[in-house]
Amino acid sequence: MATPDEVIADIRPELRDTVERLRSIVRAAAPELEETVRWGALAYVGRSIVCTIMPQSDHVNLQLFRGADLVGQGFGLEGGGKAMRHVRVVPGEPLDEPTLASLLAAAARLDAAVG
Repeated sequence: MATPDEVIADIRPELRDTVERLRSIVRAAAPELEETVRWGALAYVGRSIVCTIMPQSDHVNLQLFRGADLVGQGFGLEGGGKAMRHVRVVPGEPLDEPTLASLLAAAARLDAAVG
């Protein structure tokens, strides 16, 4: 299985900086989560998978596995799945790091509260 650093090394250069920035935000906002690789992408795990950083063709999705539980809290989540929501991050566009950090901290707290 690939390591997180190997996964990042394989990401197309035009998306790599965005992935690295998101990785830094996740690590700072939720240091208790274990960084691993799932589905060929960076995944962050507490009691369950909290989020993944998934490069797409022209953007990167920060996927939150229980994002539906965080809708309506001002985080700008997209998607219509039963549980999962995501934040679409386009390279070169402004990145609201404080809001993303708050979102990730909330997602980690939600994961930790599961009994």
